[in-house]
Amino acid sequence: MEFDAYVRSLGYDPAAISPELSKALESAWRATQRTAPPAPAPAPGAPPAPSAGPRAGKTAAELTLEQATAAAEAENQRKADIVALAQRFILECPDRAKEFESAAQLAIAGNLQVKDVELELLKRSYKNGPLAFSPSTPSVDDRVLEVAVSRTMGVRSEALEKDYDDKTLSAADRQFKGGCGLQRLLILSARANGLRDADAGHFVGINSTKRILRAAFAEPGDEPRASAGFGPSTYDVSGILSNVMNKSIRDYFNAVEAVWRMISATRPVSDFKEISGYALTGDLTYKVVAPGGEVKHGTLGEESYTNQAKLYALMLGIDYQHLRNDDLGAFQQINKRLGRGGALTLNTVFWTEFLAGHGTFWAAANGNYANGTDYAFTSIDNLGNVKAAWDIRTDPNGQPMGDRAKFLLTPSKWAMKGKQYMNSTRISQDGGDGEDNPLAGEWTPISSTYLSNSSLTGYSADDYYLAGDPADLPVIETVFLDGQEVPTIETAEPDLSRLGIMVRGMHGFGVRKQEKRGAMKFRQT
Repeated sequence: MEFDAYVRSLGYDPAAISPELSKALESAWRATQRTAPPAPAPAPGAPPAPSAGPRAGKTAAELTLEQATAAAEAENQRKADIVALAQRFILECPDRAKEFESAAQLAIAGNLQVKDVELELLKRSYKNGPLAFSPSTPSVDDRVLEVAVSRTMGVRSEALEKDYDDKTLSAADRQFKGGCGLQRLLILSARANGLRDADAGHFVGINSTKRILRAAFAEPGDEPRASAGFGPSTYDVSGILSNVMNKSIRDYFNAVEAVWRMISATRPVSDFKEISGYALTGDLTYKVVAPGGEVKHGTLGEESYTNQAKLYALMLGIDYQHLRNDDLGAFQQINKRLGRGGALTLNTVFWTEFLAGHGTFWAAANGNYANGTDYAFTSIDNLGNVKAAWDIRTDPNGQPMGDRAKFLLTPSKWAMKGKQYMNSTRISQDGGDGEDNPLAGEWTPISSTYLSNSSLTGYSADDYYLAGDPADLPVIETVFLDGQEVPTIETAEPDLSRLGIMVRGMHGFGVRKQEKRGAMKFRQT
């Protein structure tokens, strides 16, 4: 067996092990390759040495295939057991990692048995007090830490159960019964990255905090790393915090009004280049096929539309006070703010685009605007006029559009009345029993507070709209970079000048109006 294959059989990566461990493993590997030395000749007159079994006094060539295989497997198992034992001790006392690693290397090279190694490691651990040793302690990786941190930040159990397997959840339960706070996460990462300061067990001052942050967020080569042969793997603390925050940001993002989603078409884009689309109108009526079998050509509309994603971002920070207070709640608050801020940004961009263009996009000449007292939002009869105005719309060739409106979109002022008009089977104009409502269920009533928000150009407390199905003729389109409809959170490198951790939210999207005939605007004056 080649050396690299031998190392892999013991569970190591040949490219990642330390020089010391490589040397010890190579010595053990060579021992499995060479012929066993003959037993020394007995002194004159001495009795013959007792037999020690089938291998005693035999060379490797004299062993049977089964004996040689069994001996190799036993040796491999001994080394693997020593490695596993050392790793468990290191997880219990990570600040003693180098000492446990050295002891394990010597044990492997010296052919010690597992029980003797365990006794030696226990003796060493007593220097810092008794060790609560468990031979089945689960390993801790980034995903285990994500679960522990998520629980501390209040992420729901059902959400965690969807994203992590039972092994990971159980490991987090056993290793972090009370969750994992911010300081513990940073210290574990700093130690895994090689920090061994005496005061690294807690944030005792500014200098200690700087060292912990620098080591926790270190890139390979920035700080001394824990040996790859033993000890915990280095933790990606930035990735852990980012993944935890991204699991809950959707809830905060969706907590803000999302009426835009109902009337907008959406599609993904792969970059920030401008994209084009074409109108779905044209001469699309089928023609009679003549006896000769010639099929005539239709024509497509020449109107084209464009859209383009832009990158929106915001950065917030966790300061030294929150680090000293071990405050993961600060990350939760930042997550809420970035989630809510992303939704507010999208809404502002969307409704600014939707309301713009009165007299140019929203115009009678385009067949998508009507005004007058006949369209006042005060009676079911006037809504009958609205329906008639929608139904008589035509395409550029003068053909009826033939589609149905799907949504009755109103500002907040008309929200309750819109629901009454659409949901009531009987309507009273004078307070009596009323009469049958011919428009009951005709459209889905929706309302947005942005239509009457005075910070947006084109706002109105009275104007309202009919909108078609965006899957058919979208009046407006929203594109998202890589199809990511929710902002992405990233935990940036520590800001040592301000002694804190930076968190940024990023969202790539774009909004443009599209089909003029996809919606219709009504004004009562």
